Amino acid sequence: NKLANVTSELASTRTELTSTKGELASTRTELTSTKGELASTKNQLTSAQQATANLQATLSSTQQQLTIYRETLTGLGITLQASNTCYDVHLIDNPEADDPTFDQLITFLSQDKTENNSYIANVYDCSQFSRDIHNNAEAKGIRTAEVHARFENDTIGHALNAFLTTDYGLVYVDCTEAPDKIARVKTGKDLRSIELAYITKANIRNDSWWDSLARYYYMPSSTNEHCVTSKITIFW
Repeated sequence: NKLANVTSELASTRTELTSTKGELASTRTELTSTKGELASTKNQLTSAQQATANLQATLSSTQQQLTIYRETLTGLGITLQASNTCYDVHLIDNPEADDPTFDQLITFLSQDKTENNSYIANVYDCSQFSRDIHNNAEAKGIRTAEVHARFENDTIGHALNAFLTTDYGLVYVDCTEAPDKIARVKTGKDLRSIELAYITKANIRNDSWWDSLARYYYMPSSTNEHCVTSKITIFW
């Protein structure tokens, strides 16, 4: 009887041992899998840390560039503000609007007839002309801004528009009364504009060309002199 009991216990122990071996093999497999997952996680963490470092470096570089751009704009007498801070008219932005090419800008101006509206001082003047150009362009998916120019030794100002073209940069447009005009707006220079047909893309920012013009439109000051721009505020 004792031998039978011992034999039975031995068989049971062998069964438990076999089961334990199976569990151990399964545990080893799980451990191997876990080690693989851990290695993969470590690689992902290293990759994420490198990506974070790259983003931080890019952010630092972008912040430095932004500081330079702000200082440059300040040096040019230009202040950038949001459309909703424009205090003289209500500007309607289109969040899906894009910057146009110069040719797209000219096409828009040729189709828009805002310049044909009647000028009425203090009722429908440069502020309303530039507002309508802004809102009409944005409605057509063209990003634009209203611009306020202030002048040296004078209380008057002027409102017009700006477009950041993708091929020729910032272009000022004055559509207060016909015809539509491209303008030179620059601190320390008198504000001049000229009809679209008489300007080439290469001369948009060519001060020598602007200064040499014999015929152009200009803003008269309260003393009937040419208005010299002292400050530019652009509402995007």
